[in-house]
Amino acid sequence: MSDNAVARVWRNGKWAVSFIFIMLVTLNDPPVASRAGEAARLYPETGHTLAEPFLSYYDAHGGLALFGYPLTEATQQNGYLTQYFERERFEYHPELPGAYRVSLGLLGREQTALWLDQTPFRAAPSTVGGYFVATQHNISADFQDYWTRNGGLALFGYPISEAYLDHGFMVQWFERARFELHPELPPAYRVSLGLLGTEALKTNSGPQYSVGITDQPAAPRRLNFGVSQGGESYEPHFFANVIARGRDLQPRLVRIDNIYSHYNVVNFDAEGKMFYNWSGLDAVVSDIEAMDAQPLMDLSYMPPALTARPGAEGANVSPPRIYDQWEQLVYDTVYHYNIEQRRGIQYWEVWNEPNITDVWHGTQQDYYLLYDASQRG
Repeated sequence: MSDNAVARVWRNGKWAVSFIFIMLVTLNDPPVASRAGEAARLYPETGHTLAEPFLSYYDAHGGLALFGYPLTEATQQNGYLTQYFERERFEYHPELPGAYRVSLGLLGREQTALWLDQTPFRAAPSTVGGYFVATQHNISADFQDYWTRNGGLALFGYPISEAYLDHGFMVQWFERARFELHPELPPAYRVSLGLLGTEALKTNSGPQYSVGITDQPAAPRRLNFGVSQGGESYEPHFFANVIARGRDLQPRLVRIDNIYSHYNVVNFDAEGKMFYNWSGLDAVVSDIEAMDAQPLMDLSYMPPALTARPGAEGANVSPPRIYDQWEQLVYDTVYHYNIEQRRGIQYWEVWNEPNITDVWHGTQQDYYLLYDASQRG
C-alpha cells in the first residue's frame, strides 16, 4: 500500500481512479521520557531519542546498520511500550523473563497477512538447507548466512515465505523482517532488511504516530498517479482524456509505462542506424508538465525494431535482440529529454512489473542484463 493516490486505466478502455488516503495522527499517549540516570541518545537525522529499555538492545543487536534510525519516540501501543525504527518495531514486554522483555514486533506477519494465498507464502517442500516445519518454508541460500550471523530465529523469527523476485531483486519474508538481496552492491551490503518500520507507519498497519512535530500548518498533500497506455486500452485519445481530468488532482508525479512500444519511437534506416520519432511521447510529457507535475518514465515495453522475437506473440514484452541497442535507446531517451529539451526528468524506472510473466517473457537473468544495460545507458 502507498500513501500516494493511484489512478489506473483498465482494459475496457475506460479510466477509473481509486484513492487510498493514509493519514498519520498523533496518539493520545505522550512520549515516554527518560528517567533520571538512564542513558539516552538523540538522533538529529530524525529528531528522535533512543533510551532504555531499548537502547541497550539496539546496540547489542546491530544498531544503526541493522535497524536504521528511530522514527518515533517510545510510546504506549496496545498496552506495551513500543518504538518504531526504519526497519523494525521494538516492543517491551515486562511480563516476560529479562532476556526476552525487548523483542522485535511481528511486522513481517502483519504486512503479509493478506498475501497467504499467494504462491511464495504457501507451504513449500523441503529443499537443501534450512527448512522449518513450524512454517513449512525454507531459508534461501542467499539469506541463510545473514540470518544466522545477525540473530537468527530469536531476532527475526521463522521464514514465512519462500524467496521470490520482487521489483527486480530477491526478497524473503520472516515473522519480524523482510530480507532483500541487492547483487549490484558491494558484498558486505548485498543483503539488508527492508524498511518495514517506515512502511508500517505509512500503511496504517498499527496505531499511527506523528513522526515530526511542528506548529506550522501542514502543506496540502500532493498526490501521485500512474497511467498505463497501449497495453490496457486502445481507445483513441484515452491518455489525453485522463490527463485532462487529472489536472484537477494536482499530482506531483505521473508515471507512464509502455513509452517505447506504444509510441514506436525507434526504427532502423536503410543503413541499419537507429532513428527516432519522439513526437507522440513528447506531447504526453508536455501534458504532464502542464499539470505542474513531473513524469516518472518507465522504460518499457520492447519496441518492434529491437525485440528478440519480432512478429511473435509477446514480442513487446521480450528481451532485446541486442542489449547494446537497448543501452543506446536508453541513452538517447535521457539525452533527448534532459540535454536536448532540458526538461530535467529525474525519475526513471526499468520496465513495468518484470516479476509478472505476462509483462516480462525473459528470465530473471535476462532482466538483470536489461537493467545493467539501462544503467550503462
